[in-house]
Amino acid sequence: MKPRAFVLPAIALLASGIFLTSQRRAISSIEEKTRLLLRQGAAIPDDSTSPGRTPRPQSTNSGTSSINWRRLAEIGGERYPGIFEKQEVLLLNNRIRNMTPDELLAALAEVRSLNLDIRSRGELETKLLRSLVEKAPGAALDHLTEGDNEHLGLSIDSADILSSWVAKDSAAAIAWLDGKTASGAFETKTLDGKNHRRLRLEAILLSHLIGSDTGTISLLLSAIPETHRSQVFSEFISPRREGRRPLSDSELTAYASLVRDHLPAGEQEEVIFQPAASILRQGDYDQIDGYFEIVDATPSERRTAIGQAASAKFFQLKHEDKLTTDEIDLFRQWTASHIPEAVDRITAEALRSIAYSGDTAFRHAADLAFHYHQATGNDEILVRFLQHSHGNSERASALAENIADPALRAQVLEKIK
Repeated sequence: MKPRAFVLPAIALLASGIFLTSQRRAISSIEEKTRLLLRQGAAIPDDSTSPGRTPRPQSTNSGTSSINWRRLAEIGGERYPGIFEKQEVLLLNNRIRNMTPDELLAALAEVRSLNLDIRSRGELETKLLRSLVEKAPGAALDHLTEGDNEHLGLSIDSADILSSWVAKDSAAAIAWLDGKTASGAFETKTLDGKNHRRLRLEAILLSHLIGSDTGTISLLLSAIPETHRSQVFSEFISPRREGRRPLSDSELTAYASLVRDHLPAGEQEEVIFQPAASILRQGDYDQIDGYFEIVDATPSERRTAIGQAASAKFFQLKHEDKLTTDEIDLFRQWTASHIPEAVDRITAEALRSIAYSGDTAFRHAADLAFHYHQATGNDEILVRFLQHSHGNSERASALAENIADPALRAQVLEKIK
């Protein structure tokens, strides 16, 4: 047989040997790295129930110094982490789940001391905080309400934590906030004396208790300085909270009662109808009529509510590029069913409120004001609209020339100058 007949099989055998050897080395490397990771991480509980088998001893997680937080921050910044990086993260998550509240607080302090960028620091602190909230929500809130620990890099904040806590244990959450307030933790040196964080947290309690425990809410509001209470209601009705479920009729009734009981008379009308603005943004005028009935609105309160709602509605229409005469006419018809004598005034003031948004917005609002002045012949529309020219003195002056009353026209022109 020719020697050549042995060459190809020999080459194939040699290549196979080389390939198998390289695979064994790769497998050995993987096994060694896995053992290393397991030695560095916390022991994973052994769920085996085999007869006679002794469970593996669990890690006590004493201390956090063995965790390389910088390394974990680097992994978090990688777009496509590899298998070993993912293993490191899984082991860290296991360690965090088994940490005590004290260990979690120590880890938060250690992460903060590393001078990481805001994103990396925020991701690590959020991970630690979520575990701390499960074990000790009060401790998590204590941490966030001290100094500048609550920063933009976090994807969890004190309001989130208090909201979930009060839903599970309202008595404990209220006791925490009362204790924090009594300790002076929310004292501030601002000119208005308001601690906005505290007022926002009080609003969280209001949102959870308004339908079930108005007595407790009354006590909480009574403990807040009277001049600060309106902000609690504003936080409660704030646009940030529009994603939650709508208030029921009984909750709206309770809201109105609380406003009337705890705010000065001069602030009640503005605050009591803040919900009307969000209702009107949906274009449901009948629903606002229902709201008026639910809260037993007085004529004065209805005037204030419609004025507030007009500005909110016109802003929404402008944002959606739908601020047309057809839409405004619908609003004017509805307003006329309540306060016909104020239709033109409210229209002008609502148009003026949207004219702050720049030259284009001013020109659009001015054109609409001119349209309704021409349609009604009521100088009040232009006089009220032109109380502020917003830096558009030339266009404002030209518009003022359409005021029929010479005395009013002169006053407006002088103000524009």
